[in-house]
Amino acid sequence: MPMHQAHRSIEPLPRAKFFKFFLIAITCGTLFSSPSAIQAADAAGPDTLVFTNGDSLKGKLVSATNSGIIFNSDAAGSLTVSWDKVKTVDSKGKFAVLKTSQKVNRKTPATEIPQGTVAISNKNVNVTTPSGTTTISTSNTQAIIDAAAFQKTVYVEPGILHGYTGNFTLGIAEVESTQSSNTFNGALTLVRTVPNAAWIAPRNKTTLDASAIYGIQKQQANPALNIVFSSVKTDIIHGDFERDEYIKPRFYYLGYASTDHNYSEGLSLQYIFGGGFGYTVIKNAKQELDVKTDLHYEQQQFITAADSTTGSTNNNLIGMDFAETYMRKLHKTITLNETGVITPSFNNATATATVPNPGNPFSAAFTAGLIFPVYKNLGFNTGVIENYITDPAPGFNDNTFQFTLGATYTFK
Repeated sequence: MPMHQAHRSIEPLPRAKFFKFFLIAITCGTLFSSPSAIQAADAAGPDTLVFTNGDSLKGKLVSATNSGIIFNSDAAGSLTVSWDKVKTVDSKGKFAVLKTSQKVNRKTPATEIPQGTVAISNKNVNVTTPSGTTTISTSNTQAIIDAAAFQKTVYVEPGILHGYTGNFTLGIAEVESTQSSNTFNGALTLVRTVPNAAWIAPRNKTTLDASAIYGIQKQQANPALNIVFSSVKTDIIHGDFERDEYIKPRFYYLGYASTDHNYSEGLSLQYIFGGGFGYTVIKNAKQELDVKTDLHYEQQQFITAADSTTGSTNNNLIGMDFAETYMRKLHKTITLNETGVITPSFNNATATATVPNPGNPFSAAFTAGLIFPVYKNLGFNTGVIENYITDPAPGFNDNTFQFTLGATYTFK
C-alpha cells in the first residue's frame, strides 16, 4: 500500500551499495515493462478516413471511443477525430465493437461481441462478421478495439513479469569545499493493472514502491575558529507492496506490506503488514482518486541513546490506515502524484521508552510529486515528502521533511 515513507537498516547505506541497489532496481523495472506500439496497416492496403469537409487520409484505424476515433497516418501522425468530423472510414483490419454500457469480463462469450472488418458511414459502424453484418450507431458505440488486442485483454492473463508501468528517478548532489557533502536520492514505482484498458473493469492491481535518500555532510576542523571536525548523515529507505483484488469495478479488497528505516527520526526498522478495502472515487482519462482503509500489525524498532548501532526499543502495535492517493494529468503531459495517510494505533507501546509519550502512538505521511517529460521516456521529477511520528527515539525529531529533484525514466 503506497503509504508510509521510508526507512530500513541501522548503519548508513554505503555509497557503492546505494548505486548497486538502484542499478538492480532499474534493471528489474526495465524487464517488467511491456512496451506497446501501433501495428502497421494490413498488407491488403491502408485504411481510408474521409472527413465531413471532403478531405481524406490514408493510414490505420487504431481504435475508437464514444467521442471519436484514433487514426494514425504517415502524413499527419496520430490523430483523434470526433465523430461529428468523420464522414466515412474504410478499414481493412479486424475489430471488436462494444455498445454503450455493455460490460465485458472473462465470462463474456466472444459471440456476444461483434468482431470483424469495420466500415463507418452515415454515423453508423458496420461490422462484417462471418455470420453477417451488424450495424451500430456511433452514438451507441462505447469502443472499437483491435480484435487481437481485445482477445488478449479479456481472456489472457499476462505473465508475472509483464504489463508493468511506472518510473525510476535518480538525483545526485555533491559539494567539495570547507564543508563537503554528498547526497543521493532515488525512487522506483511499478504498477500493473489487469486488464489495463478503459473499456473493461480491472480484475486486480499490483503496486511496488521503493525509495531511498542517503547523504553525509562533513565540516573540516579549524582550530583558529574553535571548529572541530563534525559529520552529519541522512539515511532514509522505504519499500512497500500492495495487491488489490476488485470485487466491483471501483471497490476492492487489498493486502500490503511495507518496511522503513529513518535515521533522522531514530527509527532503525519499521515493518507493517495487513489488509483492508479501497474505493475508486474518481476515475477518468485525466485523474484518479482512491480512498483506502485497513487493519494492520506494526512493529517499530528505535535506536537508543545508549547504543545507536544495535540497541533499540520496540513498539508492537495494532492500528489502522486512513489513506488517499490521487493522480492527475496537468497541461498535456505533466503528471501529479499525491498520497496522504494517517495511522492511529489502538494500543500503547509494549516496550518501555526512556521518556514515553502519553496516549497511543500515531503517525502520518504525505507525498506529492510532479513528473515533467523532456524527451520520449526521459523527464525530470520534483517532489516533497513529509513523515511524522509521535514517538521518535529520544533526542530525535518527530518529523522529517524531504525535497527532491531528479532525472526520471518512465516505463510504458
